[in-house]
Amino acid sequence: MSPVVWCVLLIVWGVLAFTRPQAIWEITERWTSNEGVTPSKLYLNISRVSGVISVLVGLCFMVWHLRNPEVEVLGALVATLV
Repeated sequence: MSPVVWCVLLIVWGVLAFTRPQAIWEITERWTSNEGVTPSKLYLNISRVSGVISVLVGLCFMVWHLRNPEVEVLGALVATLV
């Protein structure tokens, strides 16, 4: 898949995590809960914060890739971390 598609998916996931953290909990964490009723307020707040971070990272990578289409995003990220 194209890096732009990955960025869009990250942005969509971030928006969903920010606007509907309960839905994210239903998809990813409900099976780990003993009661399985509702997520904690801490989980909801952390999901919202991580949603904002995901959107910002997705937008940054998308802008960076559109400005530098010849460089592979994942390869460049690995190269900066190593």
